[in-house]
This record gives sequence, structure tokens and C-alpha cells, in this order.
Amino acid sequence: MRPKEKILLILSSVWISTVALTSAGIAYSGGITGVELAAVTLFLAFGITVFTAQLIPGGILLSSFTGIILSSLKKTNVTVRAT
Repeated sequence: MRPKEKILLILSSVWISTVALTSAGIAYSGGITGVELAAVTLFLAFGITVFTAQLIPGGILLSSFTGIILSSLKKTNVTVRAT
């Protein structure tokens, strides 16, 4: 296994465990215990991961569209000379 693959594996494991433990803490503080805690933890963990996976490309597209709109508006401005 190459070093980049090891780093990616470690980062993925840390991300999934952090999200799962946070989801478990939120569910447990809400009064959910037992098997339901495991189900809610998995549901929330995968839901947050999928949401984040969709949010990052969406943010990239939004910033690209914003840059295109602002750059087209900037080209239409009239230049002013200072005297």
C-alpha cells in the first residue's frame, strides 16, 4: 500500500468514527438507548457523510457561478480616469 493510500485510509477512518461518535452522543443525550442507538448512529453518520459529499461539489459550483457572474459584471464597468 502506497503512503498516499495509507493517509487516505487513516483520514477516512477518523472522519467516519468522529461522525459516528458525535451522532451517538447526540442520540444518547436525546434519550435513545439500546439497539435504537446503533440504528440512529448509523443513520445519522451516513446521512451526514452523504450530505457533506454533496455539499462540497455544490459549494464549488456555487462559487464558480458567482465568479462568472461577478466577472461579467466587472467587464461592463466604465473606466474612470483620475485627474
